[in-house]
Amino acid sequence: MGFIMWLRRLAALKKTLGVPLKGSILLRAMISVAIDSDEPFYTIVSFSAFSFIFLGGLQLDYVITFSVMLGFFGLSAFGDSVRVLLAYQGATSLADVVVTSNIMESKMRNRTVTTELKPGNVYEDLGRGRTIVLMVFVTQVILISFVVTDIYASETHNCRDGSSGCPVVGTFGSWGFYVLGIFMACVFLLGPKTSFGQSEQNPAYWLQLLLAAKKTGAQCTWYDPVADKHKTRILSPNDYKVWARFFMSFLINGVGFHILVHALPIQVATQSSLTGVVFRAVGMMYLVDLDDTPGYTLRIVEAEKPAPKINKPIETAEPVDVKVDAAEQPMHIHNNAELNAEAQMIIDEARAKLEALSRGEIAPRKQLTAGVLLLAGAEIDNGIGSKADDVEEGGANESGAEDGGGPDESMDMDTGADDGGAEN
Repeated sequence: MGFIMWLRRLAALKKTLGVPLKGSILLRAMISVAIDSDEPFYTIVSFSAFSFIFLGGLQLDYVITFSVMLGFFGLSAFGDSVRVLLAYQGATSLADVVVTSNIMESKMRNRTVTTELKPGNVYEDLGRGRTIVLMVFVTQVILISFVVTDIYASETHNCRDGSSGCPVVGTFGSWGFYVLGIFMACVFLLGPKTSFGQSEQNPAYWLQLLLAAKKTGAQCTWYDPVADKHKTRILSPNDYKVWARFFMSFLINGVGFHILVHALPIQVATQSSLTGVVFRAVGMMYLVDLDDTPGYTLRIVEAEKPAPKINKPIETAEPVDVKVDAAEQPMHIHNNAELNAEAQMIIDEARAKLEALSRGEIAPRKQLTAGVLLLAGAEIDNGIGSKADDVEEGGANESGAEDGGGPDESMDMDTGADDGGAEN
């Protein structure tokens, strides 16, 4: 039944992701649907199934079965770390990582260059001094080792009636306590202790931190209320202090947590009193919570990827010789003085012709009128307005003389002469 539910969860995750499941993405998806506790019923079914399988093995051979259980606990603890490392290897930043867990996605929705992380234990809190971190780590390792050693040596225990040498889960009372321990372990996995199904190892936190540090130059800042100032730490891909904290978190919140939770039914089954059951459950919670404390809120700023520098020589255009025929070259007037002198000379010549025309010394011609008007326009362009007016009036007289005929022609010429005299 648990396997069928696992296949159904994998198919549902494939639809949710919308990307092909292959390679590392497929492996991470298979791990996520197996170890995530986002569906309480699936977690209860899968945990109970393995616990009852181990129950049968403990009744047959306690030592061998418990050794197998330790190996299983270690492998199951690798799930969170493996999917974090695979995602770290396959992505270059937070923006392009493919998250294959619904629980992790809920914590990584706002993936930007600037990310705020809230540590949940001393191993995640980069602002916490290494002395206290090492002290907590050593203490937890010692206490968890004591628990494992005690369980391994507790092949028999005292029964509730006071008789000694009773095999673990070999009596009805011990078997009942074992079943009660399964229920208590499910409460720890799905209840407030783990924020209702969150992984104790917090893979979303480590994935964001490691991917941010993957870009050299990323900064981690936090406010220290004791020193009353902001502190900054430069992250790097090979920061051994960050990787050391990740390894310590894996050992305690990964392997250690799984041993304590999965071995809780055995611990409860070895008790001969109800108070002993309570002590075992409370002691297990204390060991798990020993490192849990809210840390400084960390503000992670990823380093921007610098633009690649291209050492390209500057290309200069080669001069091009353009040959133009002399006939096609335009004539240029070099300066305004030459232009004015030439225009004045043409205008004077035109005025002389007009005066001669008014006196009847030359015959009128239509071409003269057009040429005079053209020269008058050129003179206006060069700022000689008054002289242009003279030319226009002269042109008008010429036109009158040209249109006239017979006896009236001399009268028109005389009128033009009078106009010219008045103009002068």
